[in-house]
Amino acid sequence: MRSLLLVLFIVFAVGCNYFISTDQIAKDVKEQIQQEFDTQSQFKDYHFKIRDLTVIKQQGNQYKGLAEVEYEGQVHRIAVNILMDGEKYIWEIPAENFNFVRNSELEKYQKELDDRLNSMQLEAEDHLSYSRETEGADAKADGADETYYSEEDVQSAAEEAVEAAAMAEGETVYESQ
Repeated sequence: MRSLLLVLFIVFAVGCNYFISTDQIAKDVKEQIQQEFDTQSQFKDYHFKIRDLTVIKQQGNQYKGLAEVEYEGQVHRIAVNILMDGEKYIWEIPAENFNFVRNSELEKYQKELDDRLNSMQLEAEDHLSYSRETEGADAKADGADETYYSEEDVQSAAEEAVEAAAMAEGETVYESQ
């Protein structure tokens, strides 16, 4: 009976050392992914930080991971596929897991465009404006008392409207040639 217990203990001890734990896989893969993020050109400009990686065994030598990645102060969860080949790990993060980067970049770009548009609208409000609803319609400068009629092209109507507004404000108008 003692020899049977001794054999079981040895098998158990060897088995524990032979089979690596999911915690150890998570630790090792987390370090590898962070190293890739820090050194590879397609990742390093984004300054990703792996906060946590949880790994579960699926079957055989296949594992699934869920990584918490910090990007611009926000934590995002991404899936990691892991294959263990002996003592080496092969891991993959599917491209669609990085959609949060694209969305963030699009939001920044949209905000930049909105700011530019707002700035342009503010500049336009600071300047004289004129409107002409349809071809051949009368043109009137904002702030002018009198409507000016033009059968000429739109540019002429605009120049007349500018002159009218300048007269209303008492400014000197210089024509562009």
